[in-house]
Amino acid sequence: MRHRHFYRFIRIIPIFIVAALLLSGCSVLQETAPASNSDPELTVYFIDVGQADGALIVCDGETMLIDGGNAADSDLIYSFLRNHGITHLDYIVATHAHEDHVGGLADALNYATVGMAY
Repeated sequence: MRHRHFYRFIRIIPIFIVAALLLSGCSVLQETAPASNSDPELTVYFIDVGQADGALIVCDGETMLIDGGNAADSDLIYSFLRNHGITHLDYIVATHAHEDHVGGLADALNYATVGMAY
């Protein structure tokens, strides 16, 4: 039982690494962003797709979807985006090509426009 929790924790580490690299300071992605005295607003949603992975990061209006769970979760990802009013994803990240990471991205790609895919 203890190993299972450790494995789940280790699996989310790539999510944080990718997010940190792509959204560090949030304004790194916007070369023409105006200077601001306030800290960027960062919200991370971990989407419950069972044993698979799914996360949405929103930082100062920019959005990044990381993985989408299994193919059976595709409708869940679509509904999550729709319920949060997200029709454009600035970034979509598939950490690797296993079905439990990319399977649920199909409806997200059909619903929302995407700026950059990794």
